[in-house]
Formats: sequence, structure tokens, C-alpha cells
Amino acid sequence: MVRTLTVRDWGGAAVDTESFPRLPAVGIVLCPAPAAPRFHLPGTPLLLAQTPRSIQAGDLAQRYVDSRHHFHVSREGAVAEGRTGSAAAAAGGRVILSTYAGAGKGDVAVGCWCVLLAAPCLVSALPEAHEAALVMLLRWLLARAGLRAVDVRVGSRLLWGWGAARLRALRRAVEE
Repeated sequence: MVRTLTVRDWGGAAVDTESFPRLPAVGIVLCPAPAAPRFHLPGTPLLLAQTPRSIQAGDLAQRYVDSRHHFHVSREGAVAEGRTGSAAAAAGGRVILSTYAGAGKGDVAVGCWCVLLAAPCLVSALPEAHEAALVMLLRWLLARAGLRAVDVRVGSRLLWGWGAARLRALRRAVEE
């Protein structure tokens, strides 16, 4: 498993997601961050800006029942669970229903893990640590569900910042 800070590790609000449906995973949707999330692995001296805790607090303030995303990847290469229980569900190839994983009929994200990126778009290359962590997380998630790199897609708000070539390059890195 990819080293992941759980909601408990980063001091998130206690949210009971046990009753939330768990769907078989069918893909991964990459989502832009409203501001670059910055958090760290324990013992790593990094300045904190937007943390998983502040992301969750913002989502709760908007009346979501928990973080809208299953995982967050920081520019520094840290991976954190967003929605409570996502790491455990992912280990079994399942997705906890979230705002972006089955919120509406016909939603392209139904059954997808939603991964919050540390950048609003990926026109240029990501910082090395960020890309390495993202690729490792994507490989791990895809393996859990028996999926392929072609099952990684971008959320609609990211499309303007993603060239098709950039998405192909990320998928190739995941397949290596």
C-alpha cells in the first residue's frame, strides 16, 4: 500500500461513514485543488498551507457529510485519505460513496475514487515528488480494482488545463 495519512492521522473530524454504500471501483477521477494542498508526513519539516483538515472543514461548512474527495496528494509527495474510511475500502477495491462518486444519475464519477491534486491544472509538469506520489497512488488503486491506466480520467473542471498529451503521459507513467 502507498503510505497514506488516514483521517485519524491528520486529526480529521470524526465522521461515521460505516453506513455509506461501498461500490466496486470502476475508475479514478483527478480533481483540481481550489488552492494547492500542502501537508506533510510526520517528521517532515514543511510549512503547512491548506491541509486535509482545512479541506475537510471547508467541505463540512458547505454541508457535505465529509470530505468530497477520497484521497489528497500534496506537492511535497504526501498522500492523505480525504473521506473517512477510503483507504480501507480501497484496499478491497471498493469506493465509499461520496459527492463525486455517485452523487447523481449519469454522473461520470459513479464508482470512481476522486483524487484531489495539489494544482488547479497540469499544463506543465508537476513537481517531481507530487508526480511520483500520484503515480504510486494511482498504481495501487488500479491494482486493487483490477483496472488499467485508461480508467484514470480528469474531472470536468480540469479539462481546460489538461492537454490530451499530458493525460497520456501520466497514464504511461502509471503503466510502467
